[in-house]
Amino acid sequence: MLDGLSVLLAEDNATNQLVVAGMLRALGAQPAIAPDGIAALERASRQPFDVLLIDIEMPRLSGRELMARLREGEGPNRDAPIIVLTAHGPVTSHGEAVSAGADGLIAKPLVSVESFGVQVRSILERALAAGRRATLDTAPAPASQPNGVHPGGVHPSGGHLNGAAINGAHVNGAPLNGAYVNGVSGMNGTNGTNGHRAAADAADHDVIDAGPRFDPAPLSALVGLSGGARVAFLIDRAVSEIDAAVADLERARGAADVEALRRAAHALAGMAGSVGAVALTTLAREVDEAPEATLQRADTIQRVVPQLWAHARGEMIRMAAGLR
Repeated sequence: MLDGLSVLLAEDNATNQLVVAGMLRALGAQPAIAPDGIAALERASRQPFDVLLIDIEMPRLSGRELMARLREGEGPNRDAPIIVLTAHGPVTSHGEAVSAGADGLIAKPLVSVESFGVQVRSILERALAAGRRATLDTAPAPASQPNGVHPGGVHPSGGHLNGAAINGAHVNGAPLNGAYVNGVSGMNGTNGTNGHRAAADAADHDVIDAGPRFDPAPLSALVGLSGGARVAFLIDRAVSEIDAAVADLERARGAADVEALRRAAHALAGMAGSVGAVALTTLAREVDEAPEATLQRADTIQRVVPQLWAHARGEMIRMAAGLR
């Protein structure tokens, strides 16, 4: 579907690098990886690419700043198609991506190789029509609706998973970021009574039980593409990195640092989604979107996040053991 295309992948997270690069190779593309914005700028200043996939939140130079420098400069990728990869954050819609210098947006996590290829090809076709320096083969892409992404690459804002809103306001009918859960004000019970603590415990269980905690499909698909040994290595790396991200989230909660909380949740959502930790991804996205509200229900991070991750972590470790 993307046979022969050279792709610069600007992504700082090692787990996401492995997942996205594996999908690109399966689609016939030739990916080169830049681990941060400065490295991507240096590579893009020397070598032309058919398309650039850019994560928005990267160290040293953000994706938004990288796109601005590429578009304003005289390098070989000034007119190359750019696609934003994001798991929420500063750029969350097609319009915002275009205004920042991109030609489209694809939401992480990427759960299907085919749908990812369809999305990339669709954006490249529009970029070519708009006068970008785009390269495409003449074979039509398979007719397929991208999974969880609206036409035009727009980030979903109200998708549902087993009846629970992923980016919307409710899980099991209760707003995660709102003032009430199951009719009780506050996720952690603010008056310190046993009744409110019991209600908070019940609310936590509602979040935990809102949908499937782990979906092996993304990792299983990669096994067929990259082989069991490589996916086992990816799982080992992902477990280590998500352990660190969960710890970062807890530190930010303890320090009541809103920006650090948002950054940690953003990173966690992207990593957890890539490996099928569904429930953890859902909650991390909610925190990313409304970190101030999350601090008002801080016990959710302290108690629920470790439970969700412990379940997914155990499933991943068992899966890796079976692949060795």
